[in-house]
Amino acid sequence: MDSTPEADFPSSESFVDCAGARRHFELEVRHLPNHGYAAEAREVTTSEHGGYVFKAFAEASGTMALARLRGKVRQGLAQRFLIKDGATIEMPF
Repeated sequence: MDSTPEADFPSSESFVDCAGARRHFELEVRHLPNHGYAAEAREVTTSEHGGYVFKAFAEASGTMALARLRGKVRQGLAQRFLIKDGATIEMPF
């Protein structure tokens, strides 16, 4: 079991999305007694619609939960969901 306190994990991190924009996230890793570790990344944004939220879980350690979370964030930000072409917005398939 990972004995590293949650305070030892970074509280924020930046990632680059598929368009090359840097996005900033607040990170949280919590120990869930008798269950494991939950990690969450919430995008810091001023948008009224909010931003990205990613979550991950690991039974063994907070370090593993954070590693899985980082993978999910990178994978999610690598996907282009909409393409704007002039006044038209399309979904790429």
